[in-house]
Amino acid sequence: MIVRALVCSFACLLLVGAPLSSQVEIKGAGRKPRKPETVESKVPLLADLPILGDLFRHQANRLWYPLPGRPGAYELSTSLSPEQRKSDDRPPYRDRWLQGSLVVKFPELDTVDIVHERTTRWRGDRSERSQRHGLEIVGPEAVLSKAKAFLDRVVAQRGHIVVLELHMIEGGPVGGERPGRGVPQVAVLDDADIQRLLRRVQTTQGAKIMASPRLSIFSGQFGNVTMVNQVSYVKDFDVEVVHGAAIADPVIDVISEGFMADVCPVIHEDGRTMSIDARISIASLQRPIDEFTTKLKGISDAKVTIQLPQVSYSTWRSKRLVLMPGDAGFIVRGLARMDGDWKKGPIPVDVLCRLRIVKTDSIEAPRVRIVGVDAAARTAFARWPRAAVPDLKPGVKLAAWRDRKRVATFTLKELQGQLGVLQIVEGLPRAGDAVR
Repeated sequence: MIVRALVCSFACLLLVGAPLSSQVEIKGAGRKPRKPETVESKVPLLADLPILGDLFRHQANRLWYPLPGRPGAYELSTSLSPEQRKSDDRPPYRDRWLQGSLVVKFPELDTVDIVHERTTRWRGDRSERSQRHGLEIVGPEAVLSKAKAFLDRVVAQRGHIVVLELHMIEGGPVGGERPGRGVPQVAVLDDADIQRLLRRVQTTQGAKIMASPRLSIFSGQFGNVTMVNQVSYVKDFDVEVVHGAAIADPVIDVISEGFMADVCPVIHEDGRTMSIDARISIASLQRPIDEFTTKLKGISDAKVTIQLPQVSYSTWRSKRLVLMPGDAGFIVRGLARMDGDWKKGPIPVDVLCRLRIVKTDSIEAPRVRIVGVDAAARTAFARWPRAAVPDLKPGVKLAAWRDRKRVATFTLKELQGQLGVLQIVEGLPRAGDAVR
């Protein structure tokens, strides 16, 4: 259909040509002749045709935006086994969040697709492999420019750090539904609410903080907190034949019980709002582990015992939980853990999550101080961090500061590893002065 429409369109252009104009004289008996009327007929362009209009507009208004970082192969680490992670090709949450934000913020866009392509080109005897990962956006040209500016602002936030604090509170001081019944609930808190809640834990009988891990991750990066006990058990038996005798060889496996949390915060373009994809899970193993005694085929006399562990999971999952400016974190209530033989019933557990954004440009660089001064030779010595050495070049001008006052100026003479030799130009520094 497209080829036939193209042929017909070009034929119309060749036969009809540019916009036509025809003069028509209208005469009547006893009437004065009117001025000739000009009738213009515009030949439709290819982009104006209903069949090909979308095709030409899409080719002209298409934006490719590469996404930084290596595309992830799985969404949450604790939900998938290593084999499932390899076979799962879903894009990471941060890219899916970016795709959804574009659709919501710019409804005029036609399509927003996450593209991950791998290309192999053969050049003689060798092959060249390349890959690209990004967003392919189609829409009006004016909207595409706004979408690109929005993407630039969001990607710039990925260099900032989010400090995450988790508090596992046993005893359920917040109240609400009894843990283990119904769906876990979540509440967004500000800083004052968090401080009030922590003080309430200290004064509530039976409530205690089991653990308070801290994690620092970049925006758009998955952070995993795992506090588990690994318990080995006899999963199965294999029959091995050694020197004509059948031997039961136990197959040992490991099961985990404890606390697991996956959190992925994404900072919005304003630098203050966050969207969070999180899952918190508590696994409880029943003790003692159930056992099953049986016989193996090929071994008639020997009996073997196989262990059958039972694990209870209490899980909360949230996608795109939004923290507005002023919100300091959230609390998940309604989780529970089982203790021992599970006869005592569920023990309520609340998980308090506190987040704080740290701007990378606000992190102060390590201070460089003078370690020695040779007043006779008008030279001073300073030691730089290893990461800052590649940025230094002989001849750069520096200054010594003491109590927020500049006391001397230098010129970097040479570098000996991390030790810099400074030629004093003005003033007299002393050991301990800051150099910048």
